[in-house]
Amino acid sequence: MTLRVGVVLKEKLLRFVFCVFAAIARTVDHLSKSAKVIKLVNNLMKAPEIAITMKEFNKEMTKEMVSDLVDNALDLEDIEVETEEEIEKILSELASETAA
Repeated sequence: MTLRVGVVLKEKLLRFVFCVFAAIARTVDHLSKSAKVIKLVNNLMKAPEIAITMKEFNKEMTKEMVSDLVDNALDLEDIEVETEEEIEKILSELASETAA
């Protein structure tokens, strides 16, 4: 009876080891395929060209933002000039009313 238990345990252990080796073999196969895909993507991607494009895009966006800030500042100056003109007009009217 003890011999039979030993044989059964040995068979279960061997099946387990076989399953582990099969899983490792599948993992190695998947990693190999993944490495091939990554290599293909890297060849298609052309990282240096993308980096140059991104730098150019960044420069253009910075120019656009500066241009918008300048435009907004000029708009504020126009509003200030209009406000000063309106205040001068009101002060002139008040001065002419008090003088009369």
